[in-house]
Amino acid sequence: MFSQAFLGFSSLSHEHNHLYISLSLPKLVMEIGPIIQKQFLRIDVEAPVSQLIGKLKQNHEQAVLVFKKDKYVGVLEKRGLLRSKMNAREVKVRNYMKKVPLLGEYEDVISTAYLLYESNADFLPVQRRGELIGVVHALDIVAFATVLPEAKSFRVQDVRLVRSVKVTDSDPIATAIEYMQNEHIDRVPVFKAGSLYGIISYQDLLQKYLQWVPTKTSSARLQKEAGRTRGAQDDRLRWAGLPVSSFSTTENLVTIKSSLPLHEAAKLMEEKDIHSLIVVESSEVLGVLTVKNMLRAIGSLNIPPLYNIKFIGLKSPGLDSYDQYALKKVSAFEAYKLQRMINNEFSIVLHIKAYGKEGGRKKYSIHLRVEYPGQQLTVSEDDWDAVAALHRVWNNVKNHVKKKFRGDSSWKKSYE
Repeated sequence: MFSQAFLGFSSLSHEHNHLYISLSLPKLVMEIGPIIQKQFLRIDVEAPVSQLIGKLKQNHEQAVLVFKKDKYVGVLEKRGLLRSKMNAREVKVRNYMKKVPLLGEYEDVISTAYLLYESNADFLPVQRRGELIGVVHALDIVAFATVLPEAKSFRVQDVRLVRSVKVTDSDPIATAIEYMQNEHIDRVPVFKAGSLYGIISYQDLLQKYLQWVPTKTSSARLQKEAGRTRGAQDDRLRWAGLPVSSFSTTENLVTIKSSLPLHEAAKLMEEKDIHSLIVVESSEVLGVLTVKNMLRAIGSLNIPPLYNIKFIGLKSPGLDSYDQYALKKVSAFEAYKLQRMINNEFSIVLHIKAYGKEGGRKKYSIHLRVEYPGQQLTVSEDDWDAVAALHRVWNNVKNHVKKKFRGDSSWKKSYE
């Protein structure tokens, strides 16, 4: 699934049997390639939740993708596992499955951030030619994007906070779980007598739930506090009525000031492997900063392009629709990088030629011409893989531009 918002075509024409495309991208930053994670858990849609729990005990931090036999069908919504009325041996994984968009490997960070926000997801799967190759996590997108110059001016106070519904130490755990699910938040501040007392985290709750084997004493206490009698439901899930104080902690109480840069918040989240921070100012709790709302801020960035790209020969023999998509995406990302180096308007002409006998394997020649005020640069590369040749062409262009402006103080800030 590739969003049309990623590509804007300003002109399209045919000449001498070649396809000409002028391309500009109104919203674009770096590609997601460097942060694609190759590891994820697989589970069948008809597997019982008890089988899933066994896998999560050993790999609780990994993304879980759901398959129907060998076909991908969705992702696991982990927060749903904390529902109080569920028999893990009878309920199927399909009840906790969620459908989310599939990313291509060359998608950009800004659009991916927006898709994650709109999908209310912690991660999105990535495909290459219809085959899943990994996942992109929301936390990695936030950490990657907030250090971009366009986002460096953001501060914590610029992002919408989740205004805390004050969960107290005596509230039932079900209240905190409901709050986590409704607000897509993984850490809830706990108050006692009106003051910040501690923190209760979704990860700790899930881990305690996964590892909990009730004793007769704890089971009896749970039944008494939860107001239930013993029945057919899984004992581990008869905990909804227990007080928050049974699970909250004063340790790991990670806070951040509202005046600090957003990239510092992202760095802190990455270091602690958490998806939310309690925001404080002068000992007052202002709310909770979530990855979800950081994604919303990143997804709203608008970076105007200073360039246009004309493709010639994009439909050369041997180039299928995926190759064409990859060539356009790579060129757009590299043009954005070049924009940051040149800091001026420029134009690009990319000419692709295919060589080889009809019906046989093709070799590709990539010719790239860049024109900017007072300068013209032409670079060529050949390869059996058109995308590989294109990467080398762009690397040569960027190296040339760096050398051109090295030592020139008027340009130094633009590309460093």
